[in-house]
Amino acid sequence: MPDPMIGDELRAVLTGEHPTLARYRRTFGRVPASPRCQLCAAPFAGPGGAVLRHFGFGRFAGNRQRHDPPRLFRRGWRAARQHPGRRGDEATRRRAERRSLDIRGRQEPVEVVALRA
Repeated sequence: MPDPMIGDELRAVLTGEHPTLARYRRTFGRVPASPRCQLCAAPFAGPGGAVLRHFGFGRFAGNRQRHDPPRLFRRGWRAARQHPGRRGDEATRRRAERRSLDIRGRQEPVEVVALRA
């Protein structure tokens, strides 16, 4: 059974209400640099980025799309790996939705309604 505290904490992180994350955003927001992590505002470049890289706040290259700069930092991805079920559940749900849309695209509307019943 999933821990409800993990869900509450994850919700607080994603909405920006988590106290530690809010403190990071205030602190890192004072360091002049761009681009920044969209979650905690850690700088990826400049002198602040060079210092914070040694503390695990470097760019995470795994979330690059085409030529866009990475939007999140490595430490955040490490924290997400501690609770793999959260990411896995979301990925499973998305795959199921894609399959469902693919099946619906090949069927007549009556067949889709029959599947739901």
